[in-house]
Amino acid sequence: MVVHGAPGTARATDWDSAQRLDLDTLLRRYDAPRLSVRAALEAMTYEDLQERGVVFFDAGFLAVFGEQWARRRIRETSVAATRSWLWSAWESHALIERLRRTQESAVEDVPPQLSGWDVSHLRALMAHGRGLMLCSFHYGAFRHIATDLAILGFDVVMAVDAKGTKEHGEAIASVPALRRLTLLDAEAPAAFERLRVVLEQGAIVLICVDGNTGQTGRGGGQHTVDFLGCTVRIKTGPARLAAAVGSPLLHCVATRGRGETGHVVLGPELWPPTGNGDPTEQGFVPDAMAALWDASAAAVRRDPVAWEGARLLNRSRVALERVHSPHASLTIEALRAHFDGGRALRVNERWVADGWLDGRACWTDVRSLSTFAFPDWASDVARALAERSGLTAQLVAAHGDLRAGQVLELLQDLIRRDVVVWSDSDPTASL
Repeated sequence: MVVHGAPGTARATDWDSAQRLDLDTLLRRYDAPRLSVRAALEAMTYEDLQERGVVFFDAGFLAVFGEQWARRRIRETSVAATRSWLWSAWESHALIERLRRTQESAVEDVPPQLSGWDVSHLRALMAHGRGLMLCSFHYGAFRHIATDLAILGFDVVMAVDAKGTKEHGEAIASVPALRRLTLLDAEAPAAFERLRVVLEQGAIVLICVDGNTGQTGRGGGQHTVDFLGCTVRIKTGPARLAAAVGSPLLHCVATRGRGETGHVVLGPELWPPTGNGDPTEQGFVPDAMAALWDASAAAVRRDPVAWEGARLLNRSRVALERVHSPHASLTIEALRAHFDGGRALRVNERWVADGWLDGRACWTDVRSLSTFAFPDWASDVARALAERSGLTAQLVAAHGDLRAGQVLELLQDLIRRDVVVWSDSDPTASL
C-alpha cells in the first residue's frame, strides 16, 4: 500500500486498521499505535516471516530442544519468537522517538518501562565506588534495561557492536531523558580500557553476554560453557573487567508478562575475590561466566519465546562431532531403486532447519553448522522435501530426463550428508 504523507507523519485514518499498512512500513513508523503494530505481527504467518530470518530461530531452537520437542513445536516457537523480536525492536525505537519529543521540562516525569527495579540495592552494590558490571542476555524486554537505568538516574555505558553504535548512538544522544546513557563500540581497539575507566569512575557497564562481541569481532572466544546442552564458545570480557577493577557482576533479565511491558529480574551477583591473588588464576573469570550463562539458561527454560538470542546461538556454538554416515557410498542406482520401491525423501527434521532467505531455499544443519542453499531450479524439490508427504519419484520424473539426473545428483549429496532421510527411517540412526 502507498502511505501518504512525509516520513514520521500520519493521517488519523492510517491507523484505522493494521491492514491499511504493509508490515515493513508499519515497523518503520514509530508513531504508530501499539495495538496496530501488535495486530499486524500477530496476523503474520510462517510464510510471512520467511524473509525476516525465522530460519535462524528454527536453527537455534532445534539445536537446544530438538531432543525434547516435536518439530511442530519448534516451528511454532520460532514463529512466536520472531514476532516477539520484531515487536521488541519496534517498541524500543518507539520509546526513543517518544522520549525525543518530550520537552526538557518534562524529563523528570518519564517513568521506567520495567517494573521490579530495586534502586537502593543497585546503589548499595555501587557504594564501594568501583561501579557495577551488569550482564544481560538477548531475552525479553532487554532493550529497556539501559534506558530504564538512565531514566532512574544512573550513569550507564552499554557495550554494543560497531553497527549498533552507529545505528542507535545518535538517536539516543538526542534524547534529554537519556542523557546518562552512552553506547560504546565494543569492537574498537581501546574498548576494554575505556570500559575499565567507566567502572573506575563508579558508573554502570551494561553488556549482553551472548552478543559475544569485542575487539576480535563476533563469534565467541576460546573459553567454552555448557548452555542448555550445547557447547558454546564465549568471550570473558565482562568477568575480566570486573576482576580488573574489583566491581561486582550482576545478572539481569527483563521478562515479559501479560499486560505489562516487562519486569526486571536481578541476580545472581558475583564478587571477584579480594586479596593479593590474581582473580583470573583463582578461577573467578571462568566460574563467573558459567554462572551468568546458567542464569540465562534458566530464563530461557521459563519462557523460550522470549529468547531472542536463539537466532544468534549458532554463531558461537561448537559443532557436534559426526560419525561416519552409512549413506556415504550411496550410488545413483541405489537411489533410483529406493524411489522405484515407492519410498519418499524428507528433510531430516531432527537436525536440519529448513527455510527461505532472499527467495531461495536455505537449510542449516545444526550438527555441522553448515548451510546449504538450493539452486533456483530446485525450489520445488526443496518444498517437497519439507512437506509431510515428502519427495517422490513422480516429482523427480516431472523434471524431464536431463534435469531429473541433476535432481538425483543433488539428492545423493544431501543423503550422504544426512540432510534428507527416507520418510520411513530414523533421522538419528547415523549419529
